[in-house]
Formats: sequence, C-alpha cells, structure tokens
Amino acid sequence: MRPLALRRFASQRFGPGLEERFLGFKGARDQVIYSLLRVRDAGLARELWIRLEEGEITFAEAASTFSEGPEAYRKGVMGPLEIGTLQPQTLQDLLRGLRPGEICSPKILGEWHVLLRLEQLTPARFDDQLRLRMQDEA
Repeated sequence: MRPLALRRFASQRFGPGLEERFLGFKGARDQVIYSLLRVRDAGLARELWIRLEEGEITFAEAASTFSEGPEAYRKGVMGPLEIGTLQPQTLQDLLRGLRPGEICSPKILGEWHVLLRLEQLTPARFDDQLRLRMQDEA
C-alpha cells in the first residue's frame, strides 16, 4: 500500500508541470551510445584517427588495443546514457555535432586526447515511463 500511496502523492504533487520541465531541458534526456578512445599522447591519437579514417583498423580494435581508460575492456563502447549526464559539457557538444558513424578528429578533454564516434542518438520522448522517473526524481 505504501508504494502506491507514495506514487499517487508524487503524481499529485510533482505531476503538474513535468512536461514543461521536460521541454525546458530539451535534449538533456536524449539517449546516446558512442565509442570512445582516449590516450595521453597527441601523436598516437592523430595516427589512430588517420588509420581509422583510412579503414586500416576498426574502432573496436583501436580502443581495445590503445585506449588507456576502462572503456578499452568494452571495445570503446559507452552507453546508452542520458547525454545530459556526460561531463564535461564539451563532450556533449562534440557528440551532438556528429552524425551516426562519424568519427571526430582528436580533441583534448582534460589530460586526454580523445577520439569519439557517435553510434546512436535517440531523442527522449515524454512518455509514461519518463513521467514516472521524473516524478521520482522530484
């Protein structure tokens, strides 16, 4: 009974205005899947980017062999994640500027030189599931 009562309370208290809040954060809840390869050496990043562009190596091979972060164990694949949760903001901007399958040239993010490939960007929909999740967050 308690979970049902809490859900009903949340719906009455926080339900009004959820759609406006969703629209106000347009795009922050979009789901993204991307591939990431990060190294500390700028020259290596540039060389890998050229090899990827020329088709000499796949992104999965490059990430599992050369990437210096934990994404190497996942062949570089990250997600699905809400794009609004990614930090720094530059990462979000870079991903939004790519088309699916496109690889960006090496970029500096903090101490890393990164290569990114957008796999999929799925726009968020304001459906019942998202409404319930937003109510629980409020």
